[in-house]
Amino acid sequence: MAEELKKLGVKVVTHPENFFDTLAIDCEASGYSSADWLISEFAKFDCNLRKIDRNHVGISFNETT
Repeated sequence: MAEELKKLGVKVVTHPENFFDTLAIDCEASGYSSADWLISEFAKFDCNLRKIDRNHVGISFNETT
């Protein structure tokens, strides 16, 4: 998933070899105005993101994702 997000211009800040089931995204570096804005956009599609701080969100996956 990290590689696909990167292809879309999303700045994934989680170390590529040091994560389990959660990716962190730098919203500003990805061209989004804030973490709150990105969370609200994903909510429109029933996707939940976790706010890390005003500029970062986390996306968690499970084994069926």
